[in-house]
Amino acid sequence: MNRKVFWSVPNKELESFAFAVSHDLRVPLRHVYGFAGMFAEEYSAKLGEEGRDLIRCVKAGAARMMDLINVLLDLSRLSRIELNRSTVYLSTLAKATAADLQRTQPERRVEFVIAEDMTVEGDRIMLQALIDNLMSNAWEYTSKRPVARIECGIAQLDGDDVYFVRDNGSGFDMQYKNKFFKPFSGSMAKKNFPGLALD
Repeated sequence: MNRKVFWSVPNKELESFAFAVSHDLRVPLRHVYGFAGMFAEEYSAKLGEEGRDLIRCVKAGAARMMDLINVLLDLSRLSRIELNRSTVYLSTLAKATAADLQRTQPERRVEFVIAEDMTVEGDRIMLQALIDNLMSNAWEYTSKRPVARIECGIAQLDGDDVYFVRDNGSGFDMQYKNKFFKPFSGSMAKKNFPGLALD
């Protein structure tokens, strides 16, 4: 039986943002998911296996984003939210994220090094969001490397397992370290790294 963990979230900015998300993104997302399914059904014979695989990726991405939106809405509605703790295979999550990222820019040369058998106890949706965020940042910050390397692994620190995502990209300006884990805050100019939405 899964144990329940509660997390206190007193974030007014998150509440405002989540409210906007619920109105501005949920309906378009449902359209993306629904129309992708209709397109696949109507033109399945013409798409071929590669085309059908791309449609499946679109639907999976839309479904994952809806999960994350629901988490944001839960965070905004409740002062204490219930986290569903279970066994989560981080290696599987990281490999799926790596595959999704590579499909967005297949021309890029990126070496993904993902440790096998990384297993933790935690909330799967929250951990998926964490992996997506960290690996997407690594993808963006290595965009100027001719050959990028993104690693997701595990190390020992004072006898404890420590999980990490690291890359050979530009790194962070440490004068902004206090902003790293604040929602919707960042320090890198978007003009230097297209696709980043940090400001």
